[in-house]
This record gives sequence, structure tokens and C-alpha cells, in this order.
Amino acid sequence: MTTYSGDQAGANLTLANGDVLSGDITNVGFFYVPVGVTVSVPTFSGSTGGKSRVFCKYALIGGTVDAREKGYGGGGAGGGGASAHTGSVDNQFPGGAGGSGEKGGSNGSAGGNVIGGVDYGRPGGNGGNGGGPYGGPAGGGGSGGTRCATHGGDGGNGGKGGYKSSQANGDSSTDEDVDLGGGGGGGGGGGGAGMWCGSGQWGNGGAGGGAGAEGGGAFAVFAQFSLVVTGSILTSGGATGGNGSIPPGTPNGSGAAGGSATSAGSRAGAAGTTCGDGWYSGDGGDGGVGAGGGVLLVCPGPWGIIVSGTIDTRGGNSDTSNFGSLKIFGVDGKVDLTGATIYAGWNSSYGTPYNPKNKQFKQACC
Repeated sequence: MTTYSGDQAGANLTLANGDVLSGDITNVGFFYVPVGVTVSVPTFSGSTGGKSRVFCKYALIGGTVDAREKGYGGGGAGGGGASAHTGSVDNQFPGGAGGSGEKGGSNGSAGGNVIGGVDYGRPGGNGGNGGGPYGGPAGGGGSGGTRCATHGGDGGNGGKGGYKSSQANGDSSTDEDVDLGGGGGGGGGGGGAGMWCGSGQWGNGGAGGGAGAEGGGAFAVFAQFSLVVTGSILTSGGATGGNGSIPPGTPNGSGAAGGSATSAGSRAGAAGTTCGDGWYSGDGGDGGVGAGGGVLLVCPGPWGIIVSGTIDTRGGNSDTSNFGSLKIFGVDGKVDLTGATIYAGWNSSYGTPYNPKNKQFKQACC
């Protein structure tokens, strides 16, 4: 595996599986990603990474440039609230743990604890906001259950990340730049159950929420003479898993821990538990999906831009409302998208217009 970055002194680059494209890669002769080869962009660290720009004479992308989930991080999950209990033991049946934000996302709040014996559950903690200027909003914590009356409330789901706008694509720019996708907001923790009447038993702690998903990274190619994409450029945002139903359980228990940002399934909030007479603790809210990151293709000619492969800038779970923008800037009449599969924002199917920008060039004269 080789990481490419900085000035290449006019060399041709033929990429191999596992190679990494980091930051600006300048002064390249022929930039070539062969068929069957997958290269990636480094994950955004909270301050660097997540984006790469290649400046070359010629470009042919026959394999895959993978910048999926490389953008701004998701918000942390909120912790579940503790359940009611008797006695003097503090926080005897605690809620499930939440989680910290990552790569620019905010941490979730801890759920409320029970100090000594009380007969009502405590509310869950709020999730954290997603990373980036347009990170998804956090889900609120669920309410605590009351004695003999209500169960613990479910935590709210985190909102999806956005691109140039809150939870959507609001890009109308025509500059030669693209951005990272915003991270999803963290889900709120579920509220703890109240006292189970007439039995001397108490419910369970609320379940922790799910972490928000990462936004997509960004990728750009500036080619002087020709730019061909027969493979794939992928900058989609991270997905989240579904929230489970409340399983059967026994009273006097702690809540389930919430999800982390390590995989799509674990970004879902955990499920609460029910006691014998129907009192139950609240579910944790799911983390929000990440927004897609942008793709930029620029070539002033004379052979232009040909795209017959796939470009996918959608948000997580194939969301078409928070995609990253696709910009293709080429000479009028020298941009050919015949046969391309494009999941992005340049056509009427997804709501943001194609942004052409006529580049002028002159042939060498005698």
C-alpha cells in the first residue's frame, strides 16, 4: 500500500489495490486507476483528511475511488436513564451507556441517575450533534417512567447530516470546489421505567441511543487534456441500522448499552425491556445517517470528459435528499455522460441542477 500526496514531479501514477490518495496530489502526468483496483481517501480525523484532489495531464479511472464514510463524524449517543428502585443504593438499576462523538461530532449526555430510592425512572441523556458545519441535530432523551402510570419514554432519533444545508443538499455554487458530508446526529437515550405497582418490583434502566453515522468524503480531478471514468467514484455517507422492538425481560435490570460508530448495525439505538405487567423502559433513538460528500471533475479539453461508469454521492441508506454535489466542468460539447450511472445532484431526479462551466482552450499554433 502506497500513500500518494504532494508534488509528483511529472511522474505517471498507476495505482494498486489499497493505495491511498491524501490531500492535493499535484504535477501528475497520467493518473491511472486500473480495472479491478480500489483506492481510497483517508478518513477525516477531526482536523485533516477526508478529501483528495488530483491535478494531472490525463486521467483514466477504470477501477474504484472509495471515499464512502470518510467525511465528518457522527454525534455520540445519549445514555439511558436509571429505573426506579427502593433502598439507599444510588443508581441501582442504571440506564445503558451512550457513546462519544467522533471526528468532529459532539459527545452524547449521560442518562439521569437515581440517588437513593425513588419510585419513578429518570430521563435518558440527549445525543450529540453530528460533525461538520451541517452536522445532523441530536436526538433528545426519553422521559422517565412514573409510578404506576407510564413507562420510560423512547429516545429521539438523531437527524441526518447535510451538505451545504441542514439535513439536505443546499448547494447552488459554481466554484471549482466540493466538500465533505456532514455526520449524523446521535440518538437520545431511553428513559428508565417507573415502579411496578402492587408487586414490590421495579423496572429496568433505559436503553442507550445509537451513534450518528459518518458523512462521505470528497474527491476531485483536474485534468488538462482528458478525463475518463469507466469505473466508480463513491462518496456516499454512512448508514444506520434499525431499532429493535422491546424484548421480554425481567424487572430490576440495567439498560442495554447504546450503539457505537463502528458499523452500520451498531449505530442503532438499543431496545428497552418490559416487565411482567407491561411497564417497560424506553428504547434508545437511532443515530442519523451521514450526508454524501462531493465529486468534482474538471477538464478544459481538448479531448474532454467521458463518464460511462458510476458516481454515487448519496447520503446513507441511499438517501437522495442529503447527497453531496457532483460538479462536471468541461468545454461545451466535450462532456459525454452516455451510459453513466449517476446518483448525485446534477440532474432533475435529485433536485440540484448540473453546473456546467465552459472552459476555453487553444490549440498550439505554428
